[in-house]
Amino acid sequence: MVTGFKDCFNTTINEYTQKVRMTRALELLYNDELSIVEIAQAVGYYGDGYFQKAFKETYGISPGPDAERFVRHLLKIYT
Repeated sequence: MVTGFKDCFNTTINEYTQKVRMTRALELLYNDELSIVEIAQAVGYYGDGYFQKAFKETYGISPGPDAERFVRHLLKIYT
């Protein structure tokens, strides 16, 4: 199944899962009602340390006020 997944989607299951989690994190960050720890937990991380590292690796910035501005900027571009 793992090989079939990569053949079909051109990505590994782990990479796909990470992308889904980070996309959801952006949505939650835009919502602005949850703390970084709550967002981390909502997307499957048990602490915010690894979440912050994964977020920065994905988007090039740490989650927080700068990321919130980043999300708002993206929405202006794509909506």
